[in-house]
Formats: sequence, C-alpha cells, structure tokens
Amino acid sequence: MPESPQRRSALVEVYQTGTFGAAPKDGPGIQLAERRGLALLHLAGRGDDEAFRAAVKGCLGCDAPATPNTTAAAGDRCLLWLAPTRWLVVSERDAPEDLERDLGAALAGLSGAVTDVSSGRTVIRVAGRNARDLLAKGCPLDFHGARFKPGDCAQSILGTINVLLHATDDGAAIDLYCARGFALSMWQWLTDAAGEFGTRVDDPLQG
Repeated sequence: MPESPQRRSALVEVYQTGTFGAAPKDGPGIQLAERRGLALLHLAGRGDDEAFRAAVKGCLGCDAPATPNTTAAAGDRCLLWLAPTRWLVVSERDAPEDLERDLGAALAGLSGAVTDVSSGRTVIRVAGRNARDLLAKGCPLDFHGARFKPGDCAQSILGTINVLLHATDDGAAIDLYCARGFALSMWQWLTDAAGEFGTRVDDPLQG
C-alpha cells in the first residue's frame, strides 16, 4: 500500500541505507528497517463480552487476545494486547480508513470503539543475531528467548522513549512501535547503540 502525503515517514530526512559501525567477519549483527504503510488502529472494548469478541473475529479473522502481552494473527493482520480492554490492530494490506470503517461497522451497537492511529506511530524492525543484545542495552525487559518468545508483545521504554515491542511469530525480528514525535530520537538511539555490532540499514519495508 503506497504512502499518502499525509503519512510521510518521520525518518525520511535521516534514513540512510547501507552498512555502518563495526565490521565483524561474519557480517553486521544488526539489521534495521522501518515498516511503512501499515494500518494501525486502536481498539477498545470489553474482552469478556462475547458479542464484542465475535464481531472482532468476524471482521479481522482472529480473536482479540485475552492473555496479557500476547498477540493473535490472521494472514497479515495482527492484534497486540495492550490492556484488558485495549488492543492495537496492525495490517499490512488494508487501507486504514477502510479497516476503521469495517471494524466500526462490525462493532456498531456493541461496547467497542476503534480509532485510526496510523499517522501517529513509527514502526522499526530490529533483526540480526545481536538484536536482543542491542535492545537489552536500553530496555529493562528480559529478552531471553524463553521469556520474550515469538508472538509476545510488551510495553516498556527504550532509552527514555515509551515503546511497544512485538517479537515476530517466526522469532526472526522484534518490531518497535513508538509515537511519531519520538521517532528521530529512537532512530538515533538504535543506530548509536548498534555501532559495536555492525549495522545494516535496509530499504523501508512497505507494510
């Protein structure tokens, strides 16, 4: 899904692809890529309301996860648990306004609400053999694979920035979600802290 002018990346002025920092013999230990063009919706509702849960599943194809710090997915749509009555809906292929309309219609008359927050968030994917070492430098979470497993999500801080972290289902990467206004600070922290591992910045991922 192409970016509209209203969704211009907050990192466009500083985003530079290439290899930076140390040069380990086995290649860079960190890969960074911004994920652009995502539909991001804030979903609110009563997780114990069967009608609400059925409406969400009917529209998105998956349940709103009830267990803290877990996710659910159907195709390229994913729901990240934020609180007992809050979730973040992420989609690679849907236009935000279409998904907001469809989900809002599904929730009509129920104890739920949906808000498009796509333009207010920046998402950066951190991958590579040293990805968890990098994040552990600035985040108090336990990144051991047995504690922060594929599919898990958590809200914490990175440096001094509030972030939502999501370990991808295949375990190959961790996506960082932050408020757009802090995107430049987060990018600077990541690129500075990754220097010792060697860093490859890839082309932005569309969706």
